[in-house]
Amino acid sequence: MKVGPNKIAVAGALLLSGCATTHQYAGSILDCESNPIAGAEIEAWKNSWVSFRPAEMLVSTASDSSGRFELHTRRNVSFFVFAGRKLVMETHPEKSEDKCEIPGT
Repeated sequence: MKVGPNKIAVAGALLLSGCATTHQYAGSILDCESNPIAGAEIEAWKNSWVSFRPAEMLVSTASDSSGRFELHTRRNVSFFVFAGRKLVMETHPEKSEDKCEIPGT
């Protein structure tokens, strides 16, 4: 029997290892003055990319007293739904959002 680098033979069965990769998302939820929002809910969602299947919520949490949060999921996140005005992502800056109005526009 041949066993590759990501496979383990156990008692005649073939098990795949390395399939349970965890994605970590960390950041802060703020108001428009950049003050942290404690206890703000945040949800991580995954698009199905199939027209008849709705998006799926993967995991949710609430921010701590300093507005910070961490989410861990086995699938990549498509988008976030959050209570607050600014989502500042430390681990994935491209997913940051700002819902505050820009003065003078």
